[in-house]
Amino acid sequence: MAQESFVLLASAWSAEQTESFVSECYDRDALLEVWLGYAGQWFDLRASLILGRDVMHLHRAAYGDEAFDAPELFNAPVQTESTPLMALVVEDAKPVVGSAEQLGVHALYEVLGVPSPEVLVCVPLRLGGRVAMLLVGA
Repeated sequence: MAQESFVLLASAWSAEQTESFVSECYDRDALLEVWLGYAGQWFDLRASLILGRDVMHLHRAAYGDEAFDAPELFNAPVQTESTPLMALVVEDAKPVVGSAEQLGVHALYEVLGVPSPEVLVCVPLRLGGRVAMLLVGA
């Protein structure tokens, strides 16, 4: 199944369908695609980011039912700035609402080639006891 198919499928799934898939799936990329697709019920523009030491990497992004499929975008580094709001997300694993500047992720939208939204929601994903990925949606 193509990457964007999970984004398209999951965008129409109920919470129960999504939970059922997640409980039976052991493919990290498929899980992340479903996460991105399911989030499409609330966010038109969304991206999943992998946290590194000094940089985040774009894992996948979607707008509506379409995934950004340019190979050069996958794992593209996104320079971030340390901000108090992003520290709350990463250190306390708390979802937050703020602007791209407040979250220090305005470079993400430069990488995607789209205007930076005025308001974003940033949701952390804990893996192995730490925040390892983020879902950023608008």
